[in-house]
Amino acid sequence: MDLRITICPKRHVRIDPGGVEVMAPSEEEAYGLLREHLKAMLKERASSLVEEFSAKLGVKPRGLRVVVRKRAWASLTGGNIITMALKTLALPPEYIRYVVAHEMAHLVRRSHDRIARALTKALVGLDIRPEELAKYEFLISRCAAWEEILRTRK
Repeated sequence: MDLRITICPKRHVRIDPGGVEVMAPSEEEAYGLLREHLKAMLKERASSLVEEFSAKLGVKPRGLRVVVRKRAWASLTGGNIITMALKTLALPPEYIRYVVAHEMAHLVRRSHDRIARALTKALVGLDIRPEELAKYEFLISRCAAWEEILRTRK
């Protein structure tokens, strides 16, 4: 996918099959704008999955957050809030479904045991091994655009 940044007074993000175009007054602001746009996209996608899985499980998290994080794909807080890593958006759709289902399964079963894995598999119809997710972790870490998007600035 092609990423084009245009330095201009406008602030705009357009994502289509041909690529991503971001307009902003500076490159740093362009990446920040893109980061916020991608966070909103992931939150919208994950929210619809949470609703779907909530109907099947009969449980619902207290909230859903999207953050820039380099390690885990997602987690469930002690307060039952699902926290998704922005990089999750770079995964194929079935992997995003799996990550959300995995966290939803933690609302029923906090551990990573056989029962929790079976529950996740029942929700999405497939079992994704950690090694498969690690391959995407490697690919995302080698992508210059994602590296810039995930860079945290102080």
